[in-house]
Amino acid sequence: MPMIEIGTADAQHALWAVAGDFGLGLQPGSFTTNLIRAIQHADPLNRARVAEAFPSLVQAVLMASGSVEALEALRTMVKDRTEAVTV
Repeated sequence: MPMIEIGTADAQHALWAVAGDFGLGLQPGSFTTNLIRAIQHADPLNRARVAEAFPSLVQAVLMASGSVEALEALRTMVKDRTEAVTV
């Protein structure tokens, strides 16, 4: 899957639901929670189908559940974006 622009809320939802990062994460609603679960359990074909409708969330979930480097990149993205808003 090519890298796509990940929305801040999608990144925060993935951090909360997948990585258990309650400091940077944002608790998703029930629909998004179920969608994240579907992404986590989907085979590659069905994950690609979900990515057609929710590319940002799929990319965020893959990063949050991937390598340590990918998870840290997601955290850094959220920190940079949320610090820019609060400053």
